[in-house]
Amino acid sequence: MNLKEYFDQVYFIYKTLFSAAGTQGNSPIIGSIREEIIKRLLSFFPEPKETGWIFSNDGKTTGQIDIVIPYSMCVLIPGYVFAEEGAKGFLSNQVSSAIEVKSNIGSEINNILIKSWSCHRLIGGFENIPETETINKNDMQFIYKNWVPFVVIGNRGFKEDEAYLKWFEDFSKLTYSVNKKAIEKPTKPSQVIPDLLLDLKYNKLLIHKHLNPNIPIQKFDLLGSSKDFSEFSIITVTEKQGGLLIKILLYYLDSLRKVLSVSQLTTSANLLDI
Repeated sequence: MNLKEYFDQVYFIYKTLFSAAGTQGNSPIIGSIREEIIKRLLSFFPEPKETGWIFSNDGKTTGQIDIVIPYSMCVLIPGYVFAEEGAKGFLSNQVSSAIEVKSNIGSEINNILIKSWSCHRLIGGFENIPETETINKNDMQFIYKNWVPFVVIGNRGFKEDEAYLKWFEDFSKLTYSVNKKAIEKPTKPSQVIPDLLLDLKYNKLLIHKHLNPNIPIQKFDLLGSSKDFSEFSIITVTEKQGGLLIKILLYYLDSLRKVLSVSQLTTSANLLDI
């Protein structure tokens, strides 16, 4: 089995599991099962995958996030107490990505945009360095960014790509809050668009335009049909080509981690090879 066949099978397995988890109806238990399914997919990475809250030095917070992946060298802040049992607290500059797992992307799109903004309004690691700049130090590669990356993995998004555009353009009509407390409003659509959004039903991957310097999207465009909008692109593949979407997802999450050397994962360069 070559790498392409492997990722295609991974995609099919997790898509099937995610769909099967919902056959018993919608409930918090089903949601938890789907989160565990996605955590298993992310087991490529050795860092803990925790449910938790992200907060910044100036007191802003995201509210609870389904899956928080810290940097490789992240230290969990001790003694931080949350109202919800089991949730852990992370400083925003320790978080490589925040992931939400959604059963129905289409019906939850408002909540997705609000949660995306709650992450993007926090300052992430190395905020004083341009997000496209990288340096090599002691054989470790560091990626710099200026917000906490927000990723959505779910089911039942929009069949028509233009539907996403409409929702993003109407961002100013939403009421933005965290834990029922109003927060400042975003000023432009790019601030509410998730960095990545994977739709398992329609085999789509939405990619925020600011990722282009870090993800060679022009190479992926050759591998699936792609529609380009001003702030984002959407790649659509057949179900048999779903492994491509898993590869892009893992490539991106890998690039966000502070140290890219992961023994359990092939190098990012190899990950791109079909």
